[in-house]
Amino acid sequence: IGLLTTAQVRGLSTTSIGALSDTQVLALTTTQLAAFSNTNLSALDSTQVGQLTTTQVRSLTASHITALDATDIAEFTTDQLGALTATQAQALTSTNMADLAETQIQALTTTSLRSMSATNVASMSTTQLAALTTQQTASLTTGQLNALTSTKLGAFTESQIEALTTTQVAAISTTSLVSLDATQVAALTATQVANLTATQIGALTTTNLSSFTETQVGAITATQIKSLSTTNLSALGETQTGALTTTQIASLSTAQVGALNATDIGELDATQIGALTATQLSRLTTEAVVALDATQLGGLNTTQLQSFVTTQMGALGAGDVAEFNETQIAQLTATQVRSLTATAVGALADTQVAALTTAQVQSLSTTSLADLTTTQ
Repeated sequence: IGLLTTAQVRGLSTTSIGALSDTQVLALTTTQLAAFSNTNLSALDSTQVGQLTTTQVRSLTASHITALDATDIAEFTTDQLGALTATQAQALTSTNMADLAETQIQALTTTSLRSMSATNVASMSTTQLAALTTQQTASLTTGQLNALTSTKLGAFTESQIEALTTTQVAAISTTSLVSLDATQVAALTATQVANLTATQIGALTTTNLSSFTETQVGAITATQIKSLSTTNLSALGETQTGALTTTQIASLSTAQVGALNATDIGELDATQIGALTATQLSRLTTEAVVALDATQLGGLNTTQLQSFVTTQMGALGAGDVAEFNETQIAQLTATQVRSLTATAVGALADTQVAALTTAQVQSLSTTSLADLTTTQ
């Protein structure tokens, strides 16, 4: 049969094609196969198709591939599908793609997969997408990945999510990103998190962030953290807040710092509080300042202490001023001391009063002086 001309091959009837033995099918040259009409190719049964070598498969034209129906597709072995060239893979239609079994999907080379149109990849079912190997997943182009609906992306397994390159992750639309479930979000590596764009970080919901591990929280860059909404920042759990680095803390915007409440402040340790700049400290709400305990205040230097504004100082109650040690009391400016309420001044311990400088004492109002006890 190998001696037949291409014209003779084209003239074979479907009945003649179907009658070819396995040996005869194997004897077909690549030139002869390329000359097959689409109808004649479809006339080959599953046994005959299964006999085609990978070399023979590669000789099929794009037109042949496009003409394949569900039955034809089912007849291809994994080895044969793995032999498809990029050009042949490009010729597969969305209908062809829908007919591929999971094992056939896994047989496609990364080169073939990347060559497919975004539309064809998007036409794959959630079951087919979940069957992609990690290597195949990592080979998807950003165009193919972005063509997937939120539901389709939601079919990815943890291993597939972990396999995505930083370029792929950064290309995921915000709509698809926020649609990831808790397991998928938690599967993102620290490197992937660090490569999310500012827009993606800003689009994260409180539900998304609640799935972040301490490692992921710590991986957020100083630039990225500025994009977190004040609501999301405040919604971080205690262990997540504890994972924030001093670099991240110092990078918070004044708006973010100003949105911290007493609970948020209570979740920060002394080292983290000590990382706040003077400008950031001056933007804390009075509620947040009042929430600072002695340990947290102990981590502040002179510049930081003196950054508290009059409204913040005026909000300090009797129990709050007691948390300042004698050294810190002496470091307060005269304006800050004058801003203390008479009640707060009256609550100063003898040792704290003794630490007041001449300028600080002279700044006290007559009301505050009148509230000092004889002991003080």
